[in-house]
Amino acid sequence: MLLQFLFKFGFPWLGFRNATRMGDSEKMSSMYAVALPWFRATNKHQYARICIDFVWVLQTLNPIILKIYNRHRTCSLLGNTGYNVAWDQTCEFLNLDLKNLNPNSPTHIDKILLMLNDLKCCDENMRTSLGVERSDPSEYTAVKIHHIEAIVKALKSALGSTTEELFTDQVKESPFGGGPRPWNKVRNPDNLPGGANLTSQELEERNISWVISQLESTPFGH
Repeated sequence: MLLQFLFKFGFPWLGFRNATRMGDSEKMSSMYAVALPWFRATNKHQYARICIDFVWVLQTLNPIILKIYNRHRTCSLLGNTGYNVAWDQTCEFLNLDLKNLNPNSPTHIDKILLMLNDLKCCDENMRTSLGVERSDPSEYTAVKIHHIEAIVKALKSALGSTTEELFTDQVKESPFGGGPRPWNKVRNPDNLPGGANLTSQELEERNISWVISQLESTPFGH
């Protein structure tokens, strides 16, 4: 069960986070196909639809614009390689800084943004030379340690923590409760009758049919 969780959820998500850090647009785009059934299985239907929207946009985007997009898809707030964040997070940080300075016009906003960007470039070096720690949010939001601890605690409680406990033949209680294992739910997100007995190809065909039905509706079908 632990290996199923790692290979079908944990490692793909870690790969996506690392791709964001490194600005690897190709790997980031590939994650939408992986995450789409996750969203369907957890009733996040709008997010599932966004996955389709995004792929559709990428396939129809002007090649020159797409090249620029792929190159500048993420950014580093301090210009450090390997610490990139998505642009929406960058905008949130800038919006917070702007609100604190109470701009009164679009022109004033432009001047403040220019000033903030200049200051951020020298902020870390200045603080280091003065012996002052940074108090602002870091440029990359790390995984919260208490979330990791909660997951590890649940897995240890249900599966054990030693080699003997983990690999015994005794049936273990699922740390995911009495419902289906998450990876089985992802294979059959619509809870089709007899879905557990369908072959992988049959389930794939059902998922493809769902995607096509979304593409045939608004805004794609009109």
